[in-house]
Amino acid sequence: MIENYEEELINKLGEECNEVGQIVCKINNWGIDGFNPVTNETNSDLLHQEVGDVLTMIDLLITEGILDEMKLQNAKIKKRIKFRQWAKFSPKPVEIKE
Repeated sequence: MIENYEEELINKLGEECNEVGQIVCKINNWGIDGFNPVTNETNSDLLHQEVGDVLTMIDLLITEGILDEMKLQNAKIKKRIKFRQWAKFSPKPVEIKE
């Protein structure tokens, strides 16, 4: 059971991350330009919407002091390096912005 705002924010982040996972699966099945026949939204549109929701929750977690922006930046740098090492189809070298 969620008992405070911190837990609510973290829980909502998890929900939003799961929604990103769902649209990624749809993209794998029907392509980035595939669309929902009921709403006519493309998978690209849905991906932007869902990733935006995740970024919003991350911003709120930073604002509330639950996440540390510097630690997140360091984690992003490490991930870029790791991804470059194992990515099969990386089109260009990883650019690290500080």
